[in-house]
Amino acid sequence: MKDMKRTGRKNPLLKRVPRELRRDLGKYIALFLFMAMMIGMVSGFIIADSSMVHTYNESFTKYRIENGHFICSRKLTESEVKNIEKEDVKLYRQFYKDKPARWKKEQKTIRVYPVKTKVNLADVMKGRLPERKGEIAIDRLFAKNNGIETGDRLRVEGRDLEVTGFVALVEYSALFKNNYDMMFNATAFSVAVVNRSQFREFDDSGLSYCYAWRYDDQDLTDDEQQDRAEDLKETVFKNSMQGFRPGLKDYVPRHENQAIRFAGDDMGRDKVMFVWFLYIVTIVLAFAFAITVRSTIEQEAKVIGTLRASGYTRRELLAHYVTLPVAVTLVSALAGNILGYTGLKYAMADMYYNSYSLPTYETVWSTEAFVKTTVIPCLIVAAVVLIVISRSLSLPPLQFLRRDLKRRKQSRPVKLPGFRFKTRFYLRVMLQNKSTYVLLFIGIFLASVIFLFGSLFMPLLDNFRTQIQDSEFCNYQYVLKAQTETDTRGAEKYAVKTLENDNGEKITVYGIQKDSRYLDADKVKEMNTGKVLFSNGYYEKYDTEKGETIRLKEEFASDRYSFKADGEYEYPASLAVFMNIDKFRDTFETDDDYYSGYFSDSRLKDIPESDIASVITEEDLLTTSNQLEDSMGGAFTLFLIIAILMFVLMVFLLAKLVTERNAYAISMLKILGYTNREAGSLYQTATGIAVVISLILSGVFGISLIKVIYHTMMQTFTGWMTFYAAPWGVPVLIATGLVCYGLVSLLLMRKIRKIPMTDALKDADSL
Repeated sequence: MKDMKRTGRKNPLLKRVPRELRRDLGKYIALFLFMAMMIGMVSGFIIADSSMVHTYNESFTKYRIENGHFICSRKLTESEVKNIEKEDVKLYRQFYKDKPARWKKEQKTIRVYPVKTKVNLADVMKGRLPERKGEIAIDRLFAKNNGIETGDRLRVEGRDLEVTGFVALVEYSALFKNNYDMMFNATAFSVAVVNRSQFREFDDSGLSYCYAWRYDDQDLTDDEQQDRAEDLKETVFKNSMQGFRPGLKDYVPRHENQAIRFAGDDMGRDKVMFVWFLYIVTIVLAFAFAITVRSTIEQEAKVIGTLRASGYTRRELLAHYVTLPVAVTLVSALAGNILGYTGLKYAMADMYYNSYSLPTYETVWSTEAFVKTTVIPCLIVAAVVLIVISRSLSLPPLQFLRRDLKRRKQSRPVKLPGFRFKTRFYLRVMLQNKSTYVLLFIGIFLASVIFLFGSLFMPLLDNFRTQIQDSEFCNYQYVLKAQTETDTRGAEKYAVKTLENDNGEKITVYGIQKDSRYLDADKVKEMNTGKVLFSNGYYEKYDTEKGETIRLKEEFASDRYSFKADGEYEYPASLAVFMNIDKFRDTFETDDDYYSGYFSDSRLKDIPESDIASVITEEDLLTTSNQLEDSMGGAFTLFLIIAILMFVLMVFLLAKLVTERNAYAISMLKILGYTNREAGSLYQTATGIAVVISLILSGVFGISLIKVIYHTMMQTFTGWMTFYAAPWGVPVLIATGLVCYGLVSLLLMRKIRKIPMTDALKDADSL
């Protein structure tokens, strides 16, 4: 029998698979639905992410995105345009007008272009492009954030214009008003297109003479494009001179254009978080499968003993008991991928569409999604089930026939202290089921980590906002394009420069006046002694130690600088370096009177708009957290829901297993006169104690694990937000867990009521 070849057609073990499925159909349906939804969500995100990246990359060709643009203080002559085009580029007029707009009494800024036909083409997402005067097509995301619909009338420069459509202008996938802004704002700023007659009808206030260029050779590498952009800049500068004054107001190659590259740089980063989330959930569900299988093994102990005695090997039995969990996982994965490719991909794509002004994407097949959501989950489930049940199936056949699945014989029970009866009973139940309670802790811990991860997101953002408000320098931080004096009282000059660290992350370097009234006085004194201070965000993100030497470099040049971290400055809004302005000038070899901007508590009304690169206010500093809340808030709410469902599922399966294992004892208690409620409460209280202990330990250690995960995850993102765990996080976790266990207890009481007294008379010799 042992050497007999068991084909799929003759192997009797395969006939048992449908029977085992029917017996635990409710469990397997719950596991199937849960896993299918999880895999569908992650598959949908990977598919949407891959498709979005593909669409983003294709848009450079499909919509003829510029290789760069520059803004002049005047309109170029035909001869000047021809001189620039000798550099193997083609210039296109991209004149625009920044116009004030009002929508429901709120002030907005609309950057109006005439309809484009040659470069930076618009993707019409809804409606149509404007065809006559009095019509306008606005950015889709701006319309969504402000509740604007096609057919509504938007007041622009005192004119009521009908919104004919929503568009995505591909050179504004992130709605940065200025390339120097810290963050884009898709609620207060929008780009729009009108027909040429309407464009000419607007007055010339806010007019920018913008020219986009595209290289004749579009197959240039990124490095070659950067080199060409540097060479082209000199030609543009010479041909834009206005008499003896520079006429070039702004020069932005594609690789420096945040409006173009910001969204592309961000895509793909969230995918890692979703994939690891899937794997954590899969491990939890794999334990649920393993628990179900182990319960089946305990119930079929005599059958297994007979099969082993008949010649079936341990490997064959392992393969049999792994088959059903893997099969359910595979079917769940296939169903999940179908959900991902149909409805859920759109829900996941909305996470990007809620943040960026992206064109319409087309779904592309993702091999990565199939591997990560089908192959790997099946392997995880198989591995976990094998680990959990392999020791049980390694017992000799005789022990299975006796239904004795303990690996070690205890000569006597553990002696308990002289507690009252119920306390000793609870302890005895917990000792007898310690392996099950260990699995209960693992399941609750993983579910708790997901719960805490979801519940801590909003408090973390709120704490970040508070830190920004407490540490901001001033009401208005001006960054200038050209040095311009002001008579505004209280305005204080400072210097600023942007460098990169070895990770390619932008670091802002500040030069501060020796008598600065806007920064912390004690820290200013330290800077005046020559010390260089790094923001606390930099210390936290890169585990910087005091006295460590940090090397920074120019973003598009070979110049490198070394700074010794002499101390820390409380400024969580940015990764920044602070030093005295004289040291700044010496370090970067600038003029002795060089400065880049002003700190001020009031607006600088005597500086021309053309000389201002950007103005940073508290609202600008808070834009990052607001944008994260808009785009990611829904995802973390989903984490909470999944964590609660997973918690209920794990506790139900494990508590049910404890009840099934102790069916004989519960039956005996009924014979002795205990009511269903009394008998059930003895076992459910023991399980409840294990749940409470697991919740408390999960809360304590879960926060520590999340902190490590958060720190690792933030390494892949630009910027930094200090980790913050709300003090109510763990209490809410415990309270939620207890409520869920209360619901589970009600379900299990029904099963306890169904345990007959006759069970105590069966298999008494096996106890």
